[in-house]
Amino acid sequence: MSTRVTRGKKVDIDPSLIPRTRIERKDTRDKKAAIIQNAKAAADKELAEKEAQAKSAIALIEDQRALDQAQRQSLRPDLINFLKDNESFDSGDLFDSVDRQDVNISEHYTGSEYVSSRGASELDDLSFKDPARDLSDSDSDFDYKAELEKLKTARKEAKGKADKGATAGAKKQAQKSAVRDSVSSIRTEPPTNSVDIIKGGPTAIKRARDSTSTTINIATKRPRTEIGGLRDNARTILQASTATPEPKKSNIDSDGGVTQGDLNSEDCLSSSRSATAGKPNGHLSSRHVDVQAVISLVPANVSIIDIKERSTSTTSKRTNTEFMPHIFDFVGAQQYQFGLSTNVDLRYLIKSHWVTVYPLLHELKDHPTIFPFVQSQIRTYRSKFGKRALKAVGRAVSDAAEDILGRIQFVAGELAEDAWAYEQPGATRNTSTGAMRSPLILETFAHHFEHAKSFKVKSEFGFPAGALALSAAAVLRAFRAYENGTNSIEDTRKEQEVERKKEGKSRLSRNTETSFGEEPWADYSAEYYKTIYQANNTKWMVIFDGAEPFINIKKFEKRQVVDLTGESRAEASGETKGNDDMTIVLSDS
Repeated sequence: MSTRVTRGKKVDIDPSLIPRTRIERKDTRDKKAAIIQNAKAAADKELAEKEAQAKSAIALIEDQRALDQAQRQSLRPDLINFLKDNESFDSGDLFDSVDRQDVNISEHYTGSEYVSSRGASELDDLSFKDPARDLSDSDSDFDYKAELEKLKTARKEAKGKADKGATAGAKKQAQKSAVRDSVSSIRTEPPTNSVDIIKGGPTAIKRARDSTSTTINIATKRPRTEIGGLRDNARTILQASTATPEPKKSNIDSDGGVTQGDLNSEDCLSSSRSATAGKPNGHLSSRHVDVQAVISLVPANVSIIDIKERSTSTTSKRTNTEFMPHIFDFVGAQQYQFGLSTNVDLRYLIKSHWVTVYPLLHELKDHPTIFPFVQSQIRTYRSKFGKRALKAVGRAVSDAAEDILGRIQFVAGELAEDAWAYEQPGATRNTSTGAMRSPLILETFAHHFEHAKSFKVKSEFGFPAGALALSAAAVLRAFRAYENGTNSIEDTRKEQEVERKKEGKSRLSRNTETSFGEEPWADYSAEYYKTIYQANNTKWMVIFDGAEPFINIKKFEKRQVVDLTGESRAEASGETKGNDDMTIVLSDS
């Protein structure tokens, strides 16, 4: 039994209930995958061997049958028709369960066609151990019948086990062709020509195949073109187009008398035709219906739209100013920065704080998307420590020397005796002062206060020792990346992107082996936490003062809760705007 401390209480937990690490889970998955892969490879190999033996045996049977047929034809040509009738009868008797249409397609239904019609998978039970010995010249007829009996028995047994609806027609036909071609390639005697039947409907014609032709010998009649004609209402249309409309007199009275039209009879006829050209005629008038979209303007209530937009923006703003900053206060105080996905306290905090921030949405506290969203925000928050450290160290290396050799010497001096971690580094660690307060660490550590809720104060979860330890690990990673004078992480990524572009692959993933991930920086941050956790309140105030100049004021102010009555409350309590050097809290809660 292991003892775990949770909020001041010691809880005995069975080792089997403790979540395993990511590396342990990966090793278990790899072992299972290897066992499955080996078993699959062995099964595929055994199946391939059985299939090869079956195909070889069928090819030998086909060759023997072709030789026997050629010998019979050379000895007694007058018995060819008789043999054809007998073979057709034997084939029908042997393959009694095969459709009669398929059996009588060809003049000689060969064994390879039988294999292709049944599929190679149905012949796995056959064990042709020594086909050459079984097909000896002395008793070829007896062996041939025995092999056919084996094929018949194996086919019936396999047919009873197979699932009739497992394969589609197209897939089964492709398997037939593949098996037939593989058997034909093994044979030494070429197969006899046969007549192919292709389903072409009632217009299909069967023709004899030419011995030298390799094309399909089935032709389909071209469908006849339908004879056109006049429409049913053609006479009405003709009469309407040839009729001359009578001119109409104007009924409009004016001072000048009757107004005469300016159009003559030809213009009236052309205009009448153009006006009636688009109208439907006869029985087709009921089929053509013109549908026009009706657009109407409806007055909108602007106040309701404004309320919806303000409510949406308020929810999003509350997430960034109240919900996530409180979560980052908890994250910054944890020792294991890379193991928060299995932290039980984090799950409880998310649910309880959700109800506090969103009291009207308390029923969503158990929604399955909230915890993944928080995890994504924490990963982004953690990765930015690595980016900020690389940027700060890169600037320091560039300012130290202009040539590569000088930069290499500068990085080597910082890594020696951990000079990068001290405010005033000395010749040894014992003579150095200001541990974990170097300008580079404090500049990286300022990233935490741009996202967290509390600054210059101990939150309810404690001081952000975990965030400071993570900053130190990020700075160490950045110095190791610049050991050769340049950013090796960026150089490696560019080389990999060029290689993937040449190979035609997609862009490189953001998470690579050189990323600021759990391996090996989780151990470094956990060890640094043990040292930082011992700092008292006075040292933490010094650390806060050192990190304050590096904080981005715009990001810092975005995390504050907007309170229009804040100044009035400050004046009532006797406080002023400038009296906030020791404690700055981004929320009143």
